Amino acid sequence: MSTILYNANSSLVPRFQRKVKLKNDPIAAQVGGASFESSHAKNSPEYLRELAQSVYPDPLRSRITQMDYHRLTVHAFFALVFKNFVSSWFGPKIPSTNQDFLTDLFSAVDQLIDHFENHSFDWERLVLDDIPFVIIRHFQVFKEGSNSFARDPAFLNASSFICSLANSESKLEATLLKSLYENLICGKILNSIANPDLVLEVLNKLLTSVNQRSQSSPVNVKRKTGDLKLMFSSLFQGQSPRQLQRPFAYRYLFTCLKKMTSFERRRPLLYCICKYGQQIAIKLPVVDRIMYRLFRENIVDRVSTRSRASLIFNKLRQLVFPTDICMGPPRVALNEAQRQALRLECQQNLHKLVSQYRIDLFLGLTDKDLHDFVALLSMDQRSNRDLMQRILTCVVAHSC
Repeated sequence: MSTILYNANSSLVPRFQRKVKLKNDPIAAQVGGASFESSHAKNSPEYLRELAQSVYPDPLRSRITQMDYHRLTVHAFFALVFKNFVSSWFGPKIPSTNQDFLTDLFSAVDQLIDHFENHSFDWERLVLDDIPFVIIRHFQVFKEGSNSFARDPAFLNASSFICSLANSESKLEATLLKSLYENLICGKILNSIANPDLVLEVLNKLLTSVNQRSQSSPVNVKRKTGDLKLMFSSLFQGQSPRQLQRPFAYRYLFTCLKKMTSFERRRPLLYCICKYGQQIAIKLPVVDRIMYRLFRENIVDRVSTRSRASLIFNKLRQLVFPTDICMGPPRVALNEAQRQALRLECQQNLHKLVSQYRIDLFLGLTDKDLHDFVALLSMDQRSNRDLMQRILTCVVAHSC
């Protein structure tokens, strides 16, 4: 990184601004509501390639051209982050047009992608133990009215780890990277995503999609029977998987569900049967194999693919940067009537889902429980943001 003097009050700044005529700066000229212009379809490889090349310095064009689609989706998102919150520094605050820092940021993102692609995640511990614990702990803190997450050592350690992947020897550059992660990504961007109205809209669309898919795709008994035969035949081949070191029935996910639904109070007889079933399952390794195999095929194999990650980054980019130029304006707050209608629709779609899979009968859930759950998500933006921060910190911790 070039040696620069960060001093917004320096007399060099206005002199530099006049010299380079920042009034014609592309970012400043594009803020007025226009969208990124490209002759290619949105989110196509060519579109994302042009988007990334419009932000990063010219020497990186060849590297961007050679990228595959999945890597491009990540770089396109971070390119817009850097365009809005890094490129705008040069001139208004820093009297320099040197773009070495953008090159370093590009390399840092590239190293981050390589690290996550090559790292072997313990998905069983992450999804079945740690994330459920984070969720339970978050709601306990929320009920207590405490909120000290910004000083949580785990959050600060995650920030330090992300910055360490850049392998930067510059203290100034490391400080800027740390600020980007803590104050921008985990602050401003997550805060915009955590808007209660937006959370409900996303949840409502997700529930609607799941309900429609389940209604339009009836169960294929023959195919399911074939899948079960294949699964059972493979259970008795080879050695026990590493996950069997801890029985599936002892995973914290079940404790989380019990605490959130008060299962032992609502269904005491069924809870007793489940506890006996838990002890039986622990003594039968084949049951663990079945449960872990189902978890792998239905959760991990669908979530951990590169195509799924690409879809997430595309959706995230469209959510945060609707025009693919600048960060979207603050959402117009819904009035009380609109908010109530959204809550009701979300509650109805949630009721369809739990009724379809008989979850309400098994756990003893009522309409009031669904109403309280929707109300909890729409209650506090800061609480939603902190929960997202905690989950992100948990994922980063598993990548160490």
